[in-house]
Amino acid sequence: MKIAVVGWGYVGAATGLGLKDHHEIIAYDPYKLTALYSMNILRELPAMSELVKIKQVYDISDLREAELIFVCLPTPTTENGVDTSYIDKILDDLNQKLDKGIIVIRSTTPPGTIKKYQEKYPKFQFVHNPEFLRERTPVSDFLNPDRIVIGGTHDDAIKKVMDVYKLFDCQKCVTDTTTSEMIKYASNIFLANKISFFNEIHNVCKVVGADHKKLADVVALDRRIGHYGVNGGKPYGGSCLPKDTDGFIHFVENHLKHELHLIKATKKVNDEMKKHEEGEKRE
Repeated sequence: MKIAVVGWGYVGAATGLGLKDHHEIIAYDPYKLTALYSMNILRELPAMSELVKIKQVYDISDLREAELIFVCLPTPTTENGVDTSYIDKILDDLNQKLDKGIIVIRSTTPPGTIKKYQEKYPKFQFVHNPEFLRERTPVSDFLNPDRIVIGGTHDDAIKKVMDVYKLFDCQKCVTDTTTSEMIKYASNIFLANKISFFNEIHNVCKVVGADHKKLADVVALDRRIGHYGVNGGKPYGGSCLPKDTDGFIHFVENHLKHELHLIKATKKVNDEMKKHEEGEKRE
């Protein structure tokens, strides 16, 4: 299958490199997100010659030949909420240059965004295929997923995306786009919540004189809990957990007018841990 990947940050690069052995990949990077050449991506490549398998194009009209267009552009969180302007711009450009197509959004978008895109650009078929990649190991995470989520309403478009992942040995979960958008937020915010929870436990351990490392090792043996995030002592970081937690809070409270309690507490604990960490560095 001929697949275009728009945006070559670590998500786009992992998507293109992860699919290159079974599909023809066309790379288009309108914003020069050249994380493809970062150490994290290059560290995961068996050889630099792997990059030769990727066809780079510089005109959006060249995406006409693609059967699927994967959009992997950033959606940063600002003081005004989640910024989808990178995606908005590329969709406007595609709308001007293409007559039809299947557009697969991998970016994290507020619930209802893909539905609005579908209404605004009816000549395209939209699918939401959220990513669950870590920045340090995006290619291996792409190739070894826990699950693949495909949100959409057009059966033929969903089938096309399912065909892309037919060799992946994991559960494929098909739903509507708003649910798939919520799945991405729920996944990331739960991880943030877990880290904040164990940071609180870490602080209590220091007060009472308990061995937090031993606590973390033993608690993690419970299969319902696991090892991720139990060590405590550090705020959650990276590009996704803070961005998505803050963006979701802004979206729910400002657009939906719905009050959040636990998720705001997660952010508060994390903000306090960051202040504590910065204070220790200054001492």
